Amino acid sequence: MHIYLILSDSGDHRIPFNIRSYASTSNRLDVLARTLITYTEIIEKIPNIYPHAFIIININTKIRTLEVKIPLPLLLRNEYRLLMAMSLDIQQKSRYFLKDIPVRLLKSVLEHTIILNLTEKGEPINTLISNIVKNIMETKKLAVVLGGHKDIHIYVRELLRKYEVYDINVGKLSYFSSQALTITLYNIAKLLLGKSF
Repeated sequence: MHIYLILSDSGDHRIPFNIRSYASTSNRLDVLARTLITYTEIIEKIPNIYPHAFIIININTKIRTLEVKIPLPLLLRNEYRLLMAMSLDIQQKSRYFLKDIPVRLLKSVLEHTIILNLTEKGEPINTLISNIVKNIMETKKLAVVLGGHKDIHIYVRELLRKYEVYDINVGKLSYFSSQALTITLYNIAKLLLGKSF
């Protein structure tokens, strides 16, 4: 099964940022970094998974669509190191795990894919989980969309209108967060595998 994580935020992220105060100077790229680390740790526990991840955000006022190399290398499973690598990749001073991709690739990913949009305005996951898993069994493709504190990027919001999307609420943390991602993928994997992990 293919799992696509799509991280998107409507804020403007600044690169380079002050590494000593990155939580404030990067416009919360640290949250994005933690979510990517959590995603890697989760998908490694689920057998027969082909993981993918994309980031769609504004960086220095310019929209960027980036593909993430998943699973993250062991060396980058640390928030500080990951942020430094992200900063260098985005400035194109290196190539650790990010690369720019054409927008059409993201569109093709969402074709015939079960799409979950994690939002505080969605339905409780326990009321939709059975139907979601049933559909995943047919398509073998799942996309999970996470937005930031300022909601998802307008480009992603417009793109999602073209597809059938499940708006999922996992509680007060239904936004750009590793906790929301953990709750969602755990519930899906539990039913798919018929066991906890």
